[in-house]
Amino acid sequence: MNHKLKYFLIGVALMSLAVAAVWNLSGASVTGAVKQFILQTATNSINGTLSVGDVAFSMSGNMLAKQVELKDKSGTLIASAQTLSIDFDLADLLTRRFDVDRVRKISLDGLILNLSRDKEAHWNTEGVLRKTAVSPTAAAAAIFRGQVIAANASIKVATSDSTYAFKNVDGMIDFTKYPDLIMDLKAKDGSALIAAKGTWNFSGGGNVTVTLDGVELTSFGPTIPLTGPVSTTFVLTGTTDNPSATGSFKVPSGALGTLSFSNAVGDFSFANESLTLANAKFNALGGAISASGPVSPYTLRYVQKVTGQNIDSSQLSDKDIQGRLNFTADVRGQGPWEGANADGSFNMGAGTISGISFDALTGNFSKRGSQTRYYNLRATIAGQTINIGDADTFDALKINFKVPTLPGFSTPSGPKVPIAPVLPKLPSLPRLF
Repeated sequence: MNHKLKYFLIGVALMSLAVAAVWNLSGASVTGAVKQFILQTATNSINGTLSVGDVAFSMSGNMLAKQVELKDKSGTLIASAQTLSIDFDLADLLTRRFDVDRVRKISLDGLILNLSRDKEAHWNTEGVLRKTAVSPTAAAAAIFRGQVIAANASIKVATSDSTYAFKNVDGMIDFTKYPDLIMDLKAKDGSALIAAKGTWNFSGGGNVTVTLDGVELTSFGPTIPLTGPVSTTFVLTGTTDNPSATGSFKVPSGALGTLSFSNAVGDFSFANESLTLANAKFNALGGAISASGPVSPYTLRYVQKVTGQNIDSSQLSDKDIQGRLNFTADVRGQGPWEGANADGSFNMGAGTISGISFDALTGNFSKRGSQTRYYNLRATIAGQTINIGDADTFDALKINFKVPTLPGFSTPSGPKVPIAPVLPKLPSLPRLF
């Protein structure tokens, strides 16, 4: 071996041993200093407690803390992590400089984050962070300018009327351009996926693209009447206090209350706490239904324009009625569709009722809860049109048809009229209206 190379390798080995020896001698003091710095900073910054388990360093300047917990002053857990890793510059460690603006990356594994918002729109984190009077220069120097990377995180967000849980969260939030936060986050729960990517400023809003794939909305709140795997992509804008969004959705199959449906697609927009459907279409009751109008996700109050085409009338009544039905209705109410109010019209082509054939049946209806009034009814039977007029109940309809006159006989009130067969109960549309 070349003598110069040999001496060079020996020199490198001795230098490595020297660095290792110095690190072993000073590592404990650095570890203690950093741990004390973290706890002291927490004491000065939060109304609560921060506990840290074991702390270790690598020679590259990476600090690894285990079993980190943040609690508010009442002892309620706000956040915890199995491991917390902070990348310091090696020079900062040797000079005992631990300024937060010098940190370039924080990695969290097994993060648990519990966020809640009360009726006055106050977050639980507001009471944890202590407000102190500092100079603008000191405040700017204390801003974190690095990245937060999370793996295997669980985030729970609770409001006064709903709870949202996100599991297996992975991703990154970049504070380089603070107060604008650049995010790229994903959460998986079985086959369901939630992703958010974009920029957000908690004071001024931003632009974030959110994707949900195969997500059950009932997991975000038991009062949501929609079941089925929802896939949607929307752009979130507005502000944190008043967000807005526009996007599209699809649900291969599901149920809205007791109404089962398939192949649901449509567009929507969200603003001022109101969700507005547009071009929403789905298959149900043997035909096609479309709906549009506003729905409040919080109060479940809705005002919808609903139309149905080629609906199987046998699915709308417990009577023996056959035929295809079309309808248009203005539907409004709050909560389940079964208790909705509706005003509209319907028409049927050829069909049968209890084996009696008719050529056409048309009319209007007005529904208030469980009570439905039918009026302007016209039935065409054997080529003859019969004006039934107003009928408060279906029993009244049956009376109209149970006392018909026969051909060839005059009635006291008028000329001959064709025979009208007995008609049982007409479709009451119980599932939709």
